[in-house]
Amino acid sequence: MNIEDLTEYRKEPCPAWAIEDYLQQQECFTHNGHVAHLDSYLTLFEFNKVEESLKIIKEVFSLEQWKSVIEYWASNSYLSPNQLLLSKIAGRIIFKL
Repeated sequence: MNIEDLTEYRKEPCPAWAIEDYLQQQECFTHNGHVAHLDSYLTLFEFNKVEESLKIIKEVFSLEQWKSVIEYWASNSYLSPNQLLLSKIAGRIIFKL
């Protein structure tokens, strides 16, 4: 998935999954040196890649969509602490919190 693919989700109220897929393809999440899914067991964050990728796609979605995405990730923190961590990173980058 690239930035052009993400533009297809501009009409989605909460494009969280599309953003997660994009981040995964940018190799932002790894496990034992391999690309991993955000919620995979023992997934590591490549913080520099996460921040760089979020800055690149920041303008693709509206602030309302980002708010929805960040709330979605935060509300799913009971499933995976990585969701909460990603919500905090995205909030800091998108809303400068």
